[in-house]
Amino acid sequence: MESSLFLVGEIGANDYNHPFSRNKTLEWVRPLVPQVISSIALSIKALIELGAKTVYVPGIFPLGCTPQYLALFPGDDRDPATGCLRWLNDLILIHNHML
Repeated sequence: MESSLFLVGEIGANDYNHPFSRNKTLEWVRPLVPQVISSIALSIKALIELGAKTVYVPGIFPLGCTPQYLALFPGDDRDPATGCLRWLNDLILIHNHML
């Protein structure tokens, strides 16, 4: 364990994908972020307790730029520079900042 590199991620995207695919709102999903981050932290802590020394934890890529969400929310506010959904990328920024 001490000489291994552990890649822990991209954890969390499906925790947001599933509710949005079930027509949940941003207001419903946003409170999930601390819970998702807490779960990731517990996973990292368990690895460290098992002897892991080198752990890489990437954030989530901008989901608001994915074709799935661009098709699911065609009329929503888009960033004029990228064409991506601002509100969704803002959620992912919160996740990545907390991470």
